[in-house]
Amino acid sequence: MKKVNTILKMTALILTVITSTGCNNFTPTNEEAKELITIALGLPKNVTENVTGADVFKWPKLRDAGFIYDPGNCSFGCDLQVTVKGEQYLLKDVGEGGYPMEYNTLIFQGYRIDLGDVTGIAVDKKQQIVLIRFYLKATNITPISEALHDNINTVRNSELIFKKFNNGWQLASENNKSKDDLLRNIWWSQDE
Repeated sequence: MKKVNTILKMTALILTVITSTGCNNFTPTNEEAKELITIALGLPKNVTENVTGADVFKWPKLRDAGFIYDPGNCSFGCDLQVTVKGEQYLLKDVGEGGYPMEYNTLIFQGYRIDLGDVTGIAVDKKQQIVLIRFYLKATNITPISEALHDNINTVRNSELIFKKFNNGWQLASENNKSKDDLLRNIWWSQDE
C-alpha cells in the first residue's frame, strides 16, 4: 500500500510539472498574436474623409470624380456642394466654421482599417518579449477614398513588441502612445 501511495504521489508530481510547464508556453499562436495587435491598435477602425473648401488638394479630386461641385471661383477656397453621386457617401455637412475656416466641411464615409495578417513572430525567451510582424489593409473602401488616395489598396507593414507579464502580454514598444496614435503612426506614415 505504501508503494502504491508513493507511485501515486510521484505520478501526481510528474503530471503537475508537465501541466505547469505546458501552460507556460511562451510563444503566442498566430491567433493570439492577431488578438494582441487588434487590441493594441483598436481594430477595426472606421475612417471618414473630411473635405473643406479651403483644402485645395482634396476637393479638386472629388470635383473631378463627380462627387462635389463648386459654385463659382474656388481658386482660394469656397463652400462645396455635394452632387447626387456624392450624396450616398455624405455623412454630414458642417456649416461654415468661421475665420480662418470660412468654408463648410463635408464629412464622407471613407474606409475601414483592418488587420490583414500576422507575417512573423520572433521570440526572445530570456527577456520574455515577442516581436510580431503584421500588415494592415483598407477594407470597405468607398469611391470617395479611392478618389482621394492613390495608394488606398496598399498594405501597411509594421511590427510591435510585447512583453510577457504575470497577468498576460502587454505592449512594450511605443507603450506610451494611445491606440489612435499607434495606428496613425503605422497607417498614415506610409500614406502617399
